[in-house]
Amino acid sequence: MLQMFWAIGAIIVGGVCYVYESKRDPSAYRVPIALQWMFPTPLAILLFLAPESPWWLVRKGRLEEAAVSVRRLGRSSAVANIEESVAMMRRTIELEKDVKDPSYVELFKGTDRYRTLIVCGVYAAQNLTGNLIANQAVYFFRQAGIGSQLAFALGLITSALQTVFVMLSWILTTYLGRRTIYVWGSLINVAFLIALGIAGSVGKSTAASLAMASLGLIVSVGFTLGPAPASWVIIAETSSIRLRPLTTGIGRAAYYVVNIPCIFLATYMLNSTVSSLSSTHIA
Repeated sequence: MLQMFWAIGAIIVGGVCYVYESKRDPSAYRVPIALQWMFPTPLAILLFLAPESPWWLVRKGRLEEAAVSVRRLGRSSAVANIEESVAMMRRTIELEKDVKDPSYVELFKGTDRYRTLIVCGVYAAQNLTGNLIANQAVYFFRQAGIGSQLAFALGLITSALQTVFVMLSWILTTYLGRRTIYVWGSLINVAFLIALGIAGSVGKSTAASLAMASLGLIVSVGFTLGPAPASWVIIAETSSIRLRPLTTGIGRAAYYVVNIPCIFLATYMLNSTVSSLSSTHIA
């Protein structure tokens, strides 16, 4: 679902930018920038209306308020046994106090070391299997020689296809499993990335531009079919429950260790006017 929400947000962004791309007045940039507050603003308002977490209330000893929160948030079965639900929460919290808090050192001991490395690898690999092109689709299309209006149209089409392919990944996961679609999806995307690099190094031509645009679209869409949605599930399920918050934090740090250099280099590699790293210069 996380990848789905990103895809839906990308459709909204793509649609707005496509409409305002041809504008030649301040609204061309003011409206797209202003619309970024479309989601945070109602969420900020809802934060003040949302009921407090019953777990937090129990931790603070506010048991009556916790019961009210369970009644508002719980299922019908939980509502019918409010006192039992609150008692279960209280007992669980008491047991947690008797357990030693996890430390970062434990992440690199025994089996947990391999779990941590898997999470870090899956996180970091997102940057190497199409994430960068998916996030810079319109700019990539422009640098591939596609016209401005068509580039924004392709960006919108890419976002729409990503939404469809995310839903398709749910079906593939059911029949093929997360590991299969993640591994094979990553390998296929890497192959397309290599083909994309070859297409960009043969010199400027209409055929090369169309090939790069097509491969870029395939990579962006393919990323949301296998590597992207499967990676979030693998990350969540690989670590032990006790160390999950720390493992996820370390994994996300590994993501940015790879992501920041990749973004910096990709910007230069895609722009032929500022560096000799562009594929046109490599040729």
